[in-house]
Amino acid sequence: MDNKIYEEAMTNIIRRIEALEEFNKIYYSNQQPPKQFQSKQGTSTPGQLGYIKKLGGKADSSMSKQEASNEIDRLLQKQEAGEPEEELSVDEPKEVDTDEAGIDSEGLI
Repeated sequence: MDNKIYEEAMTNIIRRIEALEEFNKIYYSNQQPPKQFQSKQGTSTPGQLGYIKKLGGKADSSMSKQEASNEIDRLLQKQEAGEPEEELSVDEPKEVDTDEAGIDSEGLI
């Protein structure tokens, strides 16, 4: 009995997936392709440039989208390979005198 229920459920799931796939074919044939499938021509986006800087690279606003994408891939591979990055400096926080801040021994103002 349980096997019959599972079999029916799987059959219904497969039918729904097939219906969604057919819907997607019809929908996307009348629309522009989704962003991830559009060409990488034109100038780089601010997001790409920011990500390159975050990864430690040098971002140039004259880069094309493809060049920026290639640079991001190169920097990510460099990180995965464990190549040493430039050492970042960390400023230690200053100590604060709580007596003058109006905080009592219980941490209340």
